[in-house]
Amino acid sequence: MATQTTEHKTGTETGLLTAATYPLFAPYTRHGNPDDTATLTGKPPRLMSIITTTLILTGSTCWNAEERTLTFGHDWQRLAGRLKLINGGATRDVLNNLLAAYCTEPFPTEDGDILIAEDAALDPDITTSRRWIRFTPEYLDLVTEHEAKEIPLDAIPGPAIELDLLVLAALYTPDDRRLVIPAAALGELLPGGKWTIKTSRYLQAAKHLNSTQGKWVFAFESRSLIVTPAGIDPDRKGLVMRVY
Repeated sequence: MATQTTEHKTGTETGLLTAATYPLFAPYTRHGNPDDTATLTGKPPRLMSIITTTLILTGSTCWNAEERTLTFGHDWQRLAGRLKLINGGATRDVLNNLLAAYCTEPFPTEDGDILIAEDAALDPDITTSRRWIRFTPEYLDLVTEHEAKEIPLDAIPGPAIELDLLVLAALYTPDDRRLVIPAAALGELLPGGKWTIKTSRYLQAAKHLNSTQGKWVFAFESRSLIVTPAGIDPDRKGLVMRVY
């Protein structure tokens, strides 16, 4: 069951996210220290960002605005299950690591680093439904004071890099023109670190994203990611927004 406010509406097919709260910077893997589990790494923090932003902005019954606290009740579990953030035996470890990172790891903003949460239910033995997280005022401002964009939940892919490309499309593609991001700019936006994402990986990602949703058409041509909104002629000149 979806909830809503007068500001944002979301059904079973769309979630909400903001550029300020989506952790595009988070590494895909823990290259430096694989034993350090309390880090914002991989797909879990990305999915959690979409889930929490959606529940906060749609006025879910899981959200207590006065106490800045999100409980992991029915709405949270429905979205987390749908996006495969929770999956059986691995769920407790994933949530423990993620909540610990929210309470301890700096989160970069335009005004400097902040913490996402000031407190959370970190007991490894409690059930998912008894978990909660209390966001810092600074992080909550990032959620509520920035423009939220819709993302089709059914299209959210498995690999984190494909999710990042889908998020870039949701955040920055205009309704009336193509978005063009050269490979060099993608290298700055995505957390590739010391390794370079191959062209074949972008081509594979574009093909898969085109098969899972119809809001945008993805292509990787002339060393650039090109995202075309549905209904826009991809060959029409002039209708382009470039990111450098």
